[in-house]
Amino acid sequence: MEKHIIAIRYGLIWSAVYVVLTMAFYLFDHTMIQNFGVGIVLFLIGIVFMYFSGMDTRKEFGGFMTWKEALIPCWVSSIVYSLISVLFMAILYNFIDPDLAEQQKEAQIKWIENFRASMGDIEAEKAIERIQEQNPFGFGNLLIILASSLLIYFIISSLIALVLKKEDPNKIFNTYQEKI
Repeated sequence: MEKHIIAIRYGLIWSAVYVVLTMAFYLFDHTMIQNFGVGIVLFLIGIVFMYFSGMDTRKEFGGFMTWKEALIPCWVSSIVYSLISVLFMAILYNFIDPDLAEQQKEAQIKWIENFRASMGDIEAEKAIERIQEQNPFGFGNLLIILASSLLIYFIISSLIALVLKKEDPNKIFNTYQEKI
C-alpha cells in the first residue's frame, strides 16, 4: 500500500474532482451530468491525473522507469477513481435522486427513437423494452460499469506508460558491456 501512495493520492484527488464537478452539475442543471461533452471533459481530466501519477512516480524513481513501473501508478490511480466513482454513482442514482435514473432511461429511449428507421421497428421495440425493465444503476449494471472502466483505463494506462517510460542509459550501457 505504501508503495503506491502517490497513485492512491492521485486517484483520491481525481475522485474528489469528479464528485465535486458532478454535484455542481447536478445542482446547477442535472441534465449536464448526462451531457456527452461533460463526459469527455471528465475523461480528459482523468488522463491528466493518470499521467501526473506516473510522472511523480518516475521522479521518485530517479527519473527512470520501465514500462511496467510506469503502468502500475497510472492504473492504480484509475482503480481508486473507478471504485469511488461507481460507488458515488450508486449513491446518487439510487438514494439521492432516483428520478435521475428514470430521466436517463427516457434519454436513452429518445435516442433509440431517433434511430428507429435504421434499427427497424422490432429491434427498436426490444431495445426500449429492455431499457424500461432494468435499473441502469442496479448492482449488476454497476459491476459492468466498473469492469468496463477498469479495462478501458488499463488500456489507457498502458499507452500513458509508453510515454512515461524512460530507460536508464547507464543500465543499458552496463547490460551491453556484460554481453560483450
